[in-house]
Amino acid sequence: QKYVAPTEFSSAHVRVGLVNGPTVSSPGPFVGMSGFEHSFVDAFVRRTGRSVEYVYFPDSVAAHSALTQGKIDIAPFGFTSEHNDHLSVTSVNYAENPWIVIYASGEAKPKATEQLAGKTVLVQPRVFDSRAFAKVRSQWPDVLFKRFHAGSDDALMRAVDVGDVALALVESNLFEATHHVYKLAGKGLTLKETGRAWLTRARDHALNGEIHHFMTNSVADRTVNQLKERHFGHTLAVNSFDARVFEERVAETLPE
Repeated sequence: QKYVAPTEFSSAHVRVGLVNGPTVSSPGPFVGMSGFEHSFVDAFVRRTGRSVEYVYFPDSVAAHSALTQGKIDIAPFGFTSEHNDHLSVTSVNYAENPWIVIYASGEAKPKATEQLAGKTVLVQPRVFDSRAFAKVRSQWPDVLFKRFHAGSDDALMRAVDVGDVALALVESNLFEATHHVYKLAGKGLTLKETGRAWLTRARDHALNGEIHHFMTNSVADRTVNQLKERHFGHTLAVNSFDARVFEERVAETLPE
């Protein structure tokens, strides 16, 4: 999406920074943009009666910088331990989203961190750029974690699927959302249990209070579960064999 300069802050208006990705916001199957976080923000603005402006950024670093500078109000793709003196995270853990190691076909499935010693693990950019990931790197200094520079979350999954990348660290939701497409990427060990969070400015007390109230209610009334089912449930019902057979039949049956 083309970058559009955000408007000034208004109590009735919320400016939301997004990045393109299967679990945040990407072109939908019918019209407009879609994604778990995008839908969750939509639910928030509907319930609070706010208007919303979506601002797309090339990566999470740019979005977080804009948030710190007051150019946007919410970055809905943070992690629960990412706050600092200027940024706050939502206190309601609305979605468990562990960081997992995935591996390419032909590679040995990593079942323990000891098996990763001396190996290079490419890391999803939004994870690598987070403050929370610094602790993971310090816990396993023998693992060569490197930021994936070649593209988006989706591009990293594709690189593992075709064998260009042997090992990668990604959010489990990303794997769940795309494994029916990138079916040769296997799921290995979990490196860190973490949850999703929205990042806001610490001083935006009124907005933070509204978000807390909304998320508490969304967990209680199962809004979150419904969104998870909409965006991830259908992919969990498709295994790699089914997906491969489907692709073969498309190629054999349909005209060019």
